[in-house]
Amino acid sequence: MKKFIDLKWFSLSIILSCLSGLSLPFSTWSYSEIFALITGKSIPNTVRMIIVITVLQILLVIVEYLNNRVINRNVALFNQEVREYLMQTDFVKTGEKEISNRISFINNDLNLIEEKYFRQLFSLVSTVVKIVGIVTIALINSVVLTLVFVAFASLSSLIPSLFSKKTAKQSSNWSKSTGSYVTFMSDLLKNINTVLNYNVLSLFVKKGSKVIKNSVENKRERDDTIAKSDFYVDLLAYSLDFLPIGIGIIMVIQGHIALASFVAVQYSSAWIVNSFFSINSIRNQIAATKPMTAKLLSFKPLTTKQDEAPVKFKQLNMDNVTFGYQADSPVLNNVSLCVNKGDKILLTGKSGEGKSTLLKVLMGKLSPQKGRVLVNDQAVETQIFSEVQQSSQIFNETLRFNLTLGKQFDQKQIVAAAQQAGLTNYLQKHGLDTVIEENGHNLSGGERKRIELARAFLFQREILVVDEGTASLDPQTAEQIHNVFLNSPLTVIEIDHHISSTTMKKFTHHFDLENGKLVNIF
Repeated sequence: MKKFIDLKWFSLSIILSCLSGLSLPFSTWSYSEIFALITGKSIPNTVRMIIVITVLQILLVIVEYLNNRVINRNVALFNQEVREYLMQTDFVKTGEKEISNRISFINNDLNLIEEKYFRQLFSLVSTVVKIVGIVTIALINSVVLTLVFVAFASLSSLIPSLFSKKTAKQSSNWSKSTGSYVTFMSDLLKNINTVLNYNVLSLFVKKGSKVIKNSVENKRERDDTIAKSDFYVDLLAYSLDFLPIGIGIIMVIQGHIALASFVAVQYSSAWIVNSFFSINSIRNQIAATKPMTAKLLSFKPLTTKQDEAPVKFKQLNMDNVTFGYQADSPVLNNVSLCVNKGDKILLTGKSGEGKSTLLKVLMGKLSPQKGRVLVNDQAVETQIFSEVQQSSQIFNETLRFNLTLGKQFDQKQIVAAAQQAGLTNYLQKHGLDTVIEENGHNLSGGERKRIELARAFLFQREILVVDEGTASLDPQTAEQIHNVFLNSPLTVIEIDHHISSTTMKKFTHHFDLENGKLVNIF
């Protein structure tokens, strides 16, 4: 967790938390001083001491305020670092099925880490200082009686360790069930029109009730375990609370300590016990976040590529490639394919034959178990591919951002790419700075595809990979989109099952994937 911490602000919080922890020892000391002033019967001393106590109390209030402000700053910096880190790790490399779980982690798990782990670290420091300060004051008055009080109070601190593993496991169960609930609600909200149209909302409510119950029950079980731990701590501590008091009274009666010292130790002891309770509670809360912090630290940084100059593509070769998700069940079996600059290649095949897998191997997203993929006769990764998939990759941002993805381009380049993709009318009507709604809801299907094509043109990626990119479009729009990229100088590799005879003629090669082999149609 150190890599998410700003050392300067974290150190300042530790210092202020230590100073804030002095408030309770100060209260104990000022309480004993009041008895000393009454015993001393000196008005000038009383006035001076009251002024000193008041000034110190005001300073401690200011310290507490500053401590809260600095802790808030630490939390903000922590959140910033964690969220930026997640964007650069395999956290973001996830399929649509896992998106809801990832969002749940951001909304729920990170909040728990912030409240139950990060903030509690500073509370722990402050509480330890409180205990040290109070115990010091108590020891000054009577070592023996203080040790008696501390010995009884310490017994309760052993209990949380007995429940820590169970608490961590139940927290993990709750985190998983919360993710399932988020996934369920995401599905329901996205498909609510279908649910209402078929009049099955009551069935979804029944199903959702089970999902909700699982989530709330897991949380209740975790909270019950924490409550049980706290109960045993309270039961043991309060059962033993009056035993050290009785010992102190006997010591006063026998003349071993003065009454004033006993009062100081007894006053301190109540806070000592309560402070141990606080430490126990903090330990429980920190233990409950272990599954979340472990999950956070499990995400690995992505390897970033240097921004390369556009590659002058000549030829791509797939040489006797074999690939399978399981070693004994190859999806691709000794497949060879040669793609030359300007080729327009159509891939067809039955569903599940491995066409999308073939594209991923070609693009270097999957490594073959046998054979190799060469670009310009070199087995190197090059930034030459752009993609158009069935589900459009559109951002809730301006049209300009959707084309440039935040990279700097000349205005003329952006406009030229948009025009090349057939966005001239849209551009004239809305401009580059119009905001695209989430998932491109204010765009037609054709406009979404044209934006992806314009993006490919702008980034000058020479190979366009289209995986069922026009499957969701009507025939007329699909034909228009095909005309855009098939009449461009791009090298095209497309998977499609619904190609018109007119469009078919524009492909230079057609291959059918069958039983792990490519069959040359033309």
